[in-house]
Amino acid sequence: MTLETLSELFTTTPQATGADAAAAFRGQWTAREWAKLQAEPDLMAAARLAFDLGQERRAGIAPDHYRAAITCEACGPVWAWAGAPAIVQGCPWCANRADGLPIPRPAPITAAGAIPAHPAAFEDTEL
Repeated sequence: MTLETLSELFTTTPQATGADAAAAFRGQWTAREWAKLQAEPDLMAAARLAFDLGQERRAGIAPDHYRAAITCEACGPVWAWAGAPAIVQGCPWCANRADGLPIPRPAPITAAGAIPAHPAAFEDTEL
């Protein structure tokens, strides 16, 4: 199992749900890698988290820890993790842009300079 293998989970796995997601997750690994994952619960949890975040990202869902509105020179305004540079040449959403998949966008910053709200802030709000 390599870092490249984990990295591939973020960009190449088509979105799947339920049993399809479990099968897609299992299908990423050779028999030897799968046996190692099963023997190391922390490694399995990390791999599954990487897979799930990749699935959500491909669906255009910003991870909960993406609270910073930044500007990607390729994608425009996007959500990123706290502490990310304000302007970047490439971002985690570039793969979605290249594949024609959705990219969650922060609301424009107001003239008063208010920080845009993260999409999760609206989940429990009734209109």
